[in-house]
Amino acid sequence: MPANKSGPSGKKKTGKKKGRRARLLVVTVVLLLVAGVGFGAYWSVSTVRASFPETSGTLELKGLSGPVKVARDSHGVPQIYADSADDLFRAQGFVQAQDRFWEMDVRRHLTAGRLSEMFGDGQVETDAFVRTMGWRKVAQEEYDTKLSATTKKYLQAYSDGVNAYLKDHQGKSLSVEYAALEFQHDYKPEQWTPVDSVAWLKAMAWDLRGNMQNEIDRSLASNRLTPQQIEQLYPSYPYDRNKPIVEGGAVDPATKSFDPKATPTTGQVGGTGTGGAANPGTPGGTAGNGTGPGNNGNNNANGNAATGGGAGAAGGLRTGLASLSSTLDKIPALLGPAGNGIGSNSWVVSGKYTTTGKPLLANDPHLAPQMPSLWYQMGLHCNKASAACPYNVAGYTFAGMPGVVIGHNQDIAWGMTNLGADVSDLYLEKVTADSYLYDGKQVPFATRTEKIKVAGGRTRDFTIRTTKNGPVVSDRNSELGKVGKDAPVKDPAPDRAEGYAVSLRWTALDPGKTMDALLELNRATDFAQFRQAAAGFEVPSQNLIYADTKGHIGYQAPGRIPVRKGDGRYPAPGWDSAYKWTGWIPQGELPWDYDPKRGYIVTANQAVADKKSAPALTADWGYGVRSQRINDLIQSKIKDGGKISTDDMQKMQMDNTSEIAKLLTPYLRKIDLKGSNERETKYVREAQKLLEDWDYTQEADSAAAAYFNAVWRNTLKLAFGNKLPKELRVKDQCLRVRPANDAGPQEDLDGETRLVLECGERDADSAQPDGGDRWFEVIRTILDKPNDDWWKTNGSRTNPDDRDRNRDELLAHAMKDARWELTSKLGKDVNSWSWGRLHQLTLRNQTLGTEGPGIVRWMLNRGPWNLAGGEAAVNAAGWNAAGGYDVIWVPSMRMVVNLGDLDKSRWINLTGASGHAYNAHYYDQTDKWAKGELLPWAFSPNAVKKGTDAELTLKP
Repeated sequence: MPANKSGPSGKKKTGKKKGRRARLLVVTVVLLLVAGVGFGAYWSVSTVRASFPETSGTLELKGLSGPVKVARDSHGVPQIYADSADDLFRAQGFVQAQDRFWEMDVRRHLTAGRLSEMFGDGQVETDAFVRTMGWRKVAQEEYDTKLSATTKKYLQAYSDGVNAYLKDHQGKSLSVEYAALEFQHDYKPEQWTPVDSVAWLKAMAWDLRGNMQNEIDRSLASNRLTPQQIEQLYPSYPYDRNKPIVEGGAVDPATKSFDPKATPTTGQVGGTGTGGAANPGTPGGTAGNGTGPGNNGNNNANGNAATGGGAGAAGGLRTGLASLSSTLDKIPALLGPAGNGIGSNSWVVSGKYTTTGKPLLANDPHLAPQMPSLWYQMGLHCNKASAACPYNVAGYTFAGMPGVVIGHNQDIAWGMTNLGADVSDLYLEKVTADSYLYDGKQVPFATRTEKIKVAGGRTRDFTIRTTKNGPVVSDRNSELGKVGKDAPVKDPAPDRAEGYAVSLRWTALDPGKTMDALLELNRATDFAQFRQAAAGFEVPSQNLIYADTKGHIGYQAPGRIPVRKGDGRYPAPGWDSAYKWTGWIPQGELPWDYDPKRGYIVTANQAVADKKSAPALTADWGYGVRSQRINDLIQSKIKDGGKISTDDMQKMQMDNTSEIAKLLTPYLRKIDLKGSNERETKYVREAQKLLEDWDYTQEADSAAAAYFNAVWRNTLKLAFGNKLPKELRVKDQCLRVRPANDAGPQEDLDGETRLVLECGERDADSAQPDGGDRWFEVIRTILDKPNDDWWKTNGSRTNPDDRDRNRDELLAHAMKDARWELTSKLGKDVNSWSWGRLHQLTLRNQTLGTEGPGIVRWMLNRGPWNLAGGEAAVNAAGWNAAGGYDVIWVPSMRMVVNLGDLDKSRWINLTGASGHAYNAHYYDQTDKWAKGELLPWAFSPNAVKKGTDAELTLKP
């Protein structure tokens, strides 16, 4: 338990052994710090521990109508008991501020575009971009015009609880980070407001915004690839192999509502349609056929420039979108870098197939690793259930928001995964200084002026311009002004002159009722109420999975999803009103399921339903690798009458199987590897032998997993990575390539002036090819085509014979490169290799832990941990193959809910309850999390009482 302090009326408790060990650690660390200079000389034992919360005794909390009990278990996880809902949420705000206020404060500055006030001028660009989108402005509109009076009351109570804590805590008594800020400037946190809580939903929605990055990447790829080649890199969803969430069903033509028992008809139902969007490579003429995908980065793939009126290369659009992508990368991705990794696993099994006779529900959202974890475990309990106090719920919350996001109450349990609906579009805009073209007329911009206050610097003023399609995001970067200089759009198109601007249409920029829906979900007692709550869960779109204590299971796809012309895969022509959003897909048409005959439901970011069954929600699903693996694991347990236990569910969450290894390894085993001499041949074959008896699992101690993943990384680099434009490749990785406008013969490599040094520009976490399940599918489409152009590379200028002419030569090349790479990283002896030594997790504080002084980073960050799992495995410890092996995605929490006995449910968090460095609960769950262990999850009053380690009473 944490170092407890007695309240004004309480008695100080005696610490247990682990508390004494934690205090000894603090003393040791502080002795090291005070021996140093600068920050270390200032900080002392009192500085480090000043912010540790009081967890026992009695404290006064203004505004309460009665006493509130806060019972914490041995991991510091609080369960709150109150007589009224107002008191419950007031106490929730107080307790979350005790443990996590720094995190809350940073989040609200992010969502308001005010990070510069805390961290200086390095955040001005981020703040300007967030303000251009208007997250805080929309949150204020939601609060003023959309949310119910009850929700507003609870938000205010929550805010009052936070502010009660702030009243008596400032500087180092709030957290050690505030002590660090005092070295820079005199920063004092403001009072918390209800809109601060609502605005967090915008950040959550931003990180789950759908296919915007794919939209940008496809456009950038047109610099070096033909439209046909780009399509090869974005294959269709494999419905025949990877099952969608809802198997069957259709929209009833009579009722216009989805019926999970109906039979699909031919064609797709309503939705986004398939009209022609602005499509690089075909803007007014005929695209050239090209001669291949480029060769080892040394040649440009010809044929991506179109001929005919109004056409041209995608240079201006490419430059602008590259800058936009760079700007997006700078916005702190609180959930993770945008891309293939954002996802989750959630599945529910009916009592028909469980050992308990009641449903079991599992969930593990895959998000960016951070310190502290994004999630905060908590229980909220009304002492006596009533219409005025209907809450008896526990699970995972966001510090800064009332209620529980994922978890269970006394009747139902629910989980979430990212639905991945296409809820954002980029529009090209033909602009002048004060107007834009729309349906043949010049329309004045809607404008507003913003001021950004900068810690230690001058205030910055800027003007935000907005079109009918949305805010002009290209104004936020000097290079973005060049967007669309040669934008590939279909004729007729306006004269591009100096280029087009880019605006953003995004569902989260319209006020909604998600906060209402979240609280409704907390108090739902059956599937009908669950679906009613889901109908208001507008942004972000999430797959909601369901189970109840009566034995039912279910699923609902919610969200505000636009109806548009085109498929949303490329930027649309903003000057044509035909491309505006025309409305939203009706909630009744969105797929759902209830007690399906198969007895289970799996959601893991795959397609929601067959394309004949439901409206078109996106053209960019995840490819269903994880979901199908979970389907297969469930089927393997129940096919012969077997039953699934809680242990089985937990074991499935830790499944490390590599599906791409199953596909590719049989080919690698057959490659006749040869070096330049006998010794080298023996050397490279030593590594190849690791694959002979490998079972495709990616355990942390596996040498075979380390080697395979290195081969996979190098295969992707040779076949695809070196052929992509610089805007998609890893920053500072340089290649000699043919200039983009060079139309000379591809075979002519002799002219030295024909080649230029070109360096990648993308952050390592979001560069391509990232190695996710999209690339699994790309490889699958060409693996049985040994002479496909993607397998071909050219040799270097100095060694033109070092080229790959087919699949087997490229795979041999990748296997050799992997041998040399791992030798440099792990040593010569292949038997000493292990996947975990490559695949490491470091937990970093998302502000001072990433850019603060070295001593501060040392204090706030933890790790590394050697992890099992991998990209697109069920145990999704993800990594980006273009950037390296470090873990950038994790199961941010794991839970298994037992609807037969809620006290036998299990859960774990990535870090711990506390956000205070050196508190005993700062990362006390991480070791267990890394091993796949789960903690007991007490829910009933008796179980909670039995597990209580510290009890705090809050009184009026």
